[in-house]
Amino acid sequence: MSNVLIGFQNLVDQSTSSLTTTSQVTSLPVDNLKNQLVRKVWRTAGTASASVILDSITAQSLQLVGLLGCNATAGATFQVRVSDSDPTGEAGEIYDSGMIVSGIDPIYKSFIHIRPMEKAGRYTRLDITDVGSQGYLEAGRFFVGPFWQPSIGVQFGLRKGYADPSNLDSSLGGQIFIDRRPKARRWTLSLDFVTEAEVLAGLAEIDRIASGTEDILMVLDPDSSNLGRDSLWGLLSNPSGIETSHHDVNRQSYVLTERL
Repeated sequence: MSNVLIGFQNLVDQSTSSLTTTSQVTSLPVDNLKNQLVRKVWRTAGTASASVILDSITAQSLQLVGLLGCNATAGATFQVRVSDSDPTGEAGEIYDSGMIVSGIDPIYKSFIHIRPMEKAGRYTRLDITDVGSQGYLEAGRFFVGPFWQPSIGVQFGLRKGYADPSNLDSSLGGQIFIDRRPKARRWTLSLDFVTEAEVLAGLAEIDRIASGTEDILMVLDPDSSNLGRDSLWGLLSNPSGIETSHHDVNRQSYVLTERL
């Protein structure tokens, strides 16, 4: 098991970045992948094979790729390519993952890809082919960006659960009526023994840029055989504040709630 990694700077969301695709339904365009609501999807027009290309305008670190709320099946193939000179991304001269069998878990509906090394590029191309799908592809959110990874992982005491906003009402006769709403995964965790250098590169920047208002992608175990299950796309809340317990020893606690 590798240490947790956190992607908190989504290049897809930059105002200067642009997305294009080889197929889209007019009413469900590829720009929906920028929308904070995962359920507001991009959908292909009657094909289960398509590409999404991100132009981040300048060469930037593109280490972590995530496609969330995706209907692709476990047998779908994905390919990630990064280019600095080809606007289509097909050249892949910076990076080419080759064909990857997605292994997407239908419960978690996430494709996560972690590049083995850090290299900067401008264009990121994601190709998807799924012969076993519903005849079209759709996804709700696209993440491309760098990640931060501490030298020591999440501490014991990690809690995994669900936030349930459903309403329960009781009648005069004692019957319980439930207004069911979708549940969202929720993780409560702490990072400890974080050095000052790691605070400046990671924790402080996560709090400044993302905490409470911006989506992050947390991969709890980068070596997992089910990255969808062991990753969470959501909002950080209730940061405890970065506490210094000893010289060059810092800690932070978070609650991360899934975006739906």
